[in-house]
Amino acid sequence: MGEYATYGGARVKDGTCEGMYYLRADQRHKVTGWDGDWTTVRFRFPWPDEDQIEPGGAFKDHGRGLALPGVSPPIELAGEHNRVQFMASPGYNVCLPCPESRESVTDENGSALTVHRNGFAGAVCLVQQRLWEGALVAVVQCRGCGLAWRLETLHDLSPALNVLHGEAERRDQENAGSGDWYARVAERVAAGYDQ
Repeated sequence: MGEYATYGGARVKDGTCEGMYYLRADQRHKVTGWDGDWTTVRFRFPWPDEDQIEPGGAFKDHGRGLALPGVSPPIELAGEHNRVQFMASPGYNVCLPCPESRESVTDENGSALTVHRNGFAGAVCLVQQRLWEGALVAVVQCRGCGLAWRLETLHDLSPALNVLHGEAERRDQENAGSGDWYARVAERVAAGYDQ
């Protein structure tokens, strides 16, 4: 179900159901005519390179995310992961437990199947923000199956911030100033917890 509001006198699409894919939290006060509860939706993350884009459908990738290498889904969510469809070019497909769920999969002989990761960017990515108990918290997602969860506290956020700061530093060492984008993402995600 599409979610619509009015911006600049025109009706614009903000998202679908609880996913405000075309509206950042810092833009919610610019729209009118939406009668939902802002605490029940997930907002588009304020990516620095999208600062000039106004509310509505002008955002390119509705599901944009940033891989956080080394960050893993919490163990307590292991049973919540979705099935993942794997396909082979001749037309075979099979639905298996998400490789990040820690649920083992066995073959017909009871031997555990191994999932190899070739060119894998990481199990978790930063995707959105959500108003939660007075803060604007990060929402991350399992890259394998799409399971999303909130990083409700600064403690929960800490591994993601470490990745972002580390990437900013690494890029700056390779080419001065090239880590600025990652540093700005880290700053923006952390700022939500200070509200």
